[in-house]
Amino acid sequence: MISQPLRERMREEEYWTTKLQLEIFRQIDTHLTKNKISRSAFADQLGVSRGYVSQILNGDFDHKLSKLISLLLAVGKVPQVQFADLDKVIEQATGERPRLYATYRAEQTMRFGDEQTAATVNVVNADSGSSIIFDQVA
Repeated sequence: MISQPLRERMREEEYWTTKLQLEIFRQIDTHLTKNKISRSAFADQLGVSRGYVSQILNGDFDHKLSKLISLLLAVGKVPQVQFADLDKVIEQATGERPRLYATYRAEQTMRFGDEQTAATVNVVNADSGSSIIFDQVA
């Protein structure tokens, strides 16, 4: 039983290494099952020993990046790495709501139409750089 909270585990190298190892295992296992390839045949295809393939599939490895890419290419996959802010990933994984900070400032106000059908348009620029347009009928 894991007694350490997820928030703490996610801050450790072992968590991310294990997660990557499990995903590589899943990709290889899916490939072998889908294509009805034995571990021995896969080892022959890679030019490695059967013990090495067993080691990989048992999650008992910590290889160079080039070896991981080689393994994934062998099963027709390519890694796509993305980097995310650790605190945001932890918040998402633990179901915490991110803190919302919104600051808006009016850039321009324009009025259109006559007194009975006047509309006010405020063009607002959020800190993120996006533009939001509010229409109000006076």
